[in-house]
Amino acid sequence: MEEKKRDEFIKWFSELNKDSINIAGGKGANLAEIYNEGIPVPPGFVITAQAYDYFIEYAKLKEKIKELLDRIDYEDTKKLDEMTKQIRVFINDSEFPKDLEEDILEAYEHLGASKFDSIEGSALDILKTSSEPIFVAIRSSATTEDLKDASFAGQQDSFVNIKGKKELLKHIRKSFASLFTSRATYYRNKKGFKHETSSLAVVIQKMVDSEKSGVIFSKDPSYKKDDILIEAIWGLGEGIVSGKITPDKYIVSSELKILDKNISNKKIAITRNSSGEKEIVKLKEELSKSQVLKEHEIMRLAEITIKIENHYKNPQDIEFAIEGENIYIVQTRPITTLEKRIETKDIKELQGEIILKGIAASPGIAYGKIRIIEELEDLDRIKQGDILVTKMTNPDMVVTMQKSAGIVTDDGGLTCFAGDTKVLTNKGFLTMEEINRRYNEKEDFLIFSYDYKNKKPTWKKIINAGTRKRNAIRISVSQKGNISHNTVDLTPDHKMFTFENRNLIKKEIQNIIKDNEMLCLVDKLPKFENQHNIKLSYLMGALLSDGHFRITNHHTGNPRRGVVVFTQKSIEEKKLFIETVKSNFKEIFNEEFNLIRDKYCVGNIDGRAIYGWATDHICSKLAPAMALTKITQNLPLWTLGLSQSCSLNFLAGLIDGDGCFHNNRMHIYVAKENLLQAIIIACLKLGIMPQISVNRNIHHVQILEKMNEILSYCKRVKGKVRYKQMGNKLFAAKQILGDIVDKINYKGRIKPYIHNNLLIDSRKTFRDIFPLTKGKTKQEILNILNSNIRMQRFSQIENLGKIYVYNIEVEAENELDKNYIVFTKKYTPLLVSNSHASIVSREMGVPAVVGTNDATTLLKDGETITVDGFRGIIYKGKVSETIQKEILPVKTDTKTKIKLILDLPSYAIRAAKTGLTGIGLTRIEGIIAESKKHPNYFLKQDKINEYEEIIFKGIKEISKHFEELWIRTSDIRSDEFQNLEGASKEKEANPMLGNHGIRYGIKNPEILKAELKALKRISEENKKIGLLLPQVISVEDVKKVKEFLKEVNFDNVKIGIMIETPASVQLIKDLCDEGIDFISFGTNDLTQYILAVDRGNKEVQYLYDEMNPAVLYQLEYVLRVCKRNKVETSICGQAGSKKEMVKFLVERGIDSISVNADVASEIADYVNELEKKVD
Repeated sequence: MEEKKRDEFIKWFSELNKDSINIAGGKGANLAEIYNEGIPVPPGFVITAQAYDYFIEYAKLKEKIKELLDRIDYEDTKKLDEMTKQIRVFINDSEFPKDLEEDILEAYEHLGASKFDSIEGSALDILKTSSEPIFVAIRSSATTEDLKDASFAGQQDSFVNIKGKKELLKHIRKSFASLFTSRATYYRNKKGFKHETSSLAVVIQKMVDSEKSGVIFSKDPSYKKDDILIEAIWGLGEGIVSGKITPDKYIVSSELKILDKNISNKKIAITRNSSGEKEIVKLKEELSKSQVLKEHEIMRLAEITIKIENHYKNPQDIEFAIEGENIYIVQTRPITTLEKRIETKDIKELQGEIILKGIAASPGIAYGKIRIIEELEDLDRIKQGDILVTKMTNPDMVVTMQKSAGIVTDDGGLTCFAGDTKVLTNKGFLTMEEINRRYNEKEDFLIFSYDYKNKKPTWKKIINAGTRKRNAIRISVSQKGNISHNTVDLTPDHKMFTFENRNLIKKEIQNIIKDNEMLCLVDKLPKFENQHNIKLSYLMGALLSDGHFRITNHHTGNPRRGVVVFTQKSIEEKKLFIETVKSNFKEIFNEEFNLIRDKYCVGNIDGRAIYGWATDHICSKLAPAMALTKITQNLPLWTLGLSQSCSLNFLAGLIDGDGCFHNNRMHIYVAKENLLQAIIIACLKLGIMPQISVNRNIHHVQILEKMNEILSYCKRVKGKVRYKQMGNKLFAAKQILGDIVDKINYKGRIKPYIHNNLLIDSRKTFRDIFPLTKGKTKQEILNILNSNIRMQRFSQIENLGKIYVYNIEVEAENELDKNYIVFTKKYTPLLVSNSHASIVSREMGVPAVVGTNDATTLLKDGETITVDGFRGIIYKGKVSETIQKEILPVKTDTKTKIKLILDLPSYAIRAAKTGLTGIGLTRIEGIIAESKKHPNYFLKQDKINEYEEIIFKGIKEISKHFEELWIRTSDIRSDEFQNLEGASKEKEANPMLGNHGIRYGIKNPEILKAELKALKRISEENKKIGLLLPQVISVEDVKKVKEFLKEVNFDNVKIGIMIETPASVQLIKDLCDEGIDFISFGTNDLTQYILAVDRGNKEVQYLYDEMNPAVLYQLEYVLRVCKRNKVETSICGQAGSKKEMVKFLVERGIDSISVNADVASEIADYVNELEKKVD
């Protein structure tokens, strides 16, 4: 790229004007114009339209975009949405050219460092590389925007409070992509603008911390023609745009006279804190009813408005913000309409009366009449398009569910924590309420969690967040269990982690209370390092405990002066400490404490005067004060980035400054919450669990671990650490040793631990008990001792009644990895379960909300409601058209075939949108259920031909859209579909081990033959049919089915078996010799059989895990044998949609994977990535 062309990528406002629309877009050109006219505008730069064109060219998207645009029927809304969404995906998935990315990031750094132009050296480096880059606003600026005769305003996306290079680049791509929202594309076409000549620039501006904000119309037809309308609120301007806040209104004449004021009751303000998150603040009554703008501010805004309108010679719609005494104009554009801007999004938030909330379980929006189903006998009441409302769904409702427009249940879904419960994320400590709000505003997070398989802490991605009102309890956690202030509030059914005979398990807190057991804590943080300056770490600790720093601003808002003060008594025992602080300060900032000031104080104790003195070491330079202040803006996040050596130095600096070593422990006294959080993080980085108590408003932090390591870095505090008889890493003896106590009762001392439910020290366990164990038990104990888990007692403090509670879902494959850590009031890190919503028939695409608690009692049968399955909300009446989750086409060509799971004919068209041609599993039970009659009915009524016809017609509807189908013969357990006519009323003791699958078919050959005849008729219509036999346990099963196939003259069919019984695994070689053509893993049943676990039993379902080594060993063995015998392999269980299982199977050469249509594209892309690595 030539240098001249690179110069076109970035333009500062000073380089542009109103004629620069082809370079900077409408918004960028207008901002530059008024900036150069002396109008106060937040500083910024423009990523030009030429940069956008270069990005499109580099990514080779031009022809792809043109091809999709040429196919659009602009009056076909669905087609328009599909094509424009695909274009946006192309853009968001593309990488920046290296030279363009470098230019953008260099300009971003310059924007952040521009006010430090006079600063050099290490201080400037700290400011530039600090973990707190500046916040910016990213505003899309189309070259067709803000034109006098056409308004494209609001049709492209803009973003605020964006921070950091990665987020900056991501949101610039989003801005580029927003040129192709369906609304903007339609509007360009309607107005006659050519798509190929329309480009987009992006304006990057430093965020203004708005104390006041608002909008101005230089002409408003609601008033006299020449009058100016100013609307203002406290805080950020989005309060006006969103309609959340009613603004003050001021009418000003063109002669600059205030004609009218209307002061509203504003009640709330939207503000931004130092971490950049938006907060809704309730205003005191006095402030809420007070006038926002002072008289001189009204007049100044009116003057600026007139100046802008005169300059453009057109009425203007202007947005402003006020920070301190400074007024900023953040946007201006011609008035073409006075309608409020509506920003389009893929999923619009509904407007209506909310009557119930639950958990979003299956995405989509639907409306219909309520049908409350309390008994299975009531299912016939459901008509096509009704909303099914029930306590909880079950397999008997499959037909009803497919007829329903939406589903609402009482049970299911999240169990939760109070909104003020804290968790640790990659953005610092946040409350559950904050996480819920920000996640639902599309912000991404990683959360402190635990890797069950590798027994160590990790970061996991948050993939869902929800809230609802539930009964809650308060518990308090401590070593002895008698402290009442270290609390956390949660629902009594939330599952926590504890031990059962050395196995880490999930268990409801109410049951842990009942069984008098203890909770698991995680005592170390996963890596998150970017700071290795040990001298800065020590200096920060010392200054935060025995110093301060501050900045004073110029009237323009820019920093003017700074001061750093370090206070200590200049006595001999502190000499080394003082010299170390001064030396570190000079090395880091190239500045010195150049002013010494002694200060004195007098106090009074019991009538006696107490005199004291200390020395202030002062540096009156701006750069060090700014660098240190920048770190403290989010001190916990800075601490999170410290290495272990830096963490030790940080704690040493704090202890040297205002701590001590006494009574064989270290003490730190802390007043500020953010410093307390930083200390907690530094300790957990080192595997230390500090003890915290409170005296009035002072936190007393005691450290009892790794004291020698910390003391080695201390300059003032010294001490000799005595050996403690009892260590700090403790476990509930009963829970890890209770079942083996007779074998490990060392000198008769262990049984009292069990009987009295005592905590046992890890050192004692290793020294006295570990040598007495053998085999599996020895390894289990070693795993526990080497893990980052320890245990503490807790007690229930009180019942809280119904409160708003929150939960999150993390990205994880197996049940025990679905976890994260919450912190008590005194920052004890508890390992808790991620309880996630049950997904109701995702294949059907039916919107569902679960876990509402009260749907069956509060909702009225026959009334109309709208179900929002995206957000978990029930609205009164009809408020939207139905939306289903979009099925994406599979575009990736993979060696491992991707097939579909499809049971119901009515969803064949939807599934066909994937573009896949093969069905890997069709279970005919859904077709049978639609007939409302059990196969036994047709047998007893001598209507077996009717049964054959039902199967044939159902499969034929599916086969119309696909070339190859693997059809499983019927497999109906006695506890399923009991509402079907003719179903047996006899109850089997264990239906899973009872009369179903191929054994039922062989026992009732008329039924099996009818199914075979139906499939034969399908094959005669030139469809490739594979016959899948369920629950095979012997070679004889296959031989018998072959006999039936001969009897019905069905020769041209592939025969396959479901690998879902341990017998089929053990006999796989014999089954291959018998001549089967393919196998398909049914991991749901296979896992239950191998592990002896009923996944429907909540008491043991935590043990259900398809990734259990015992299961994986069986899968690997079958794959190996089938490959040798040239038998095709596949999977059709739910595990086939889990990436961990997909990775395992692809790496071992499975031939195909069958999944539901809604995840087919995602899994295909993932398989493609894996195959590239394998190759």
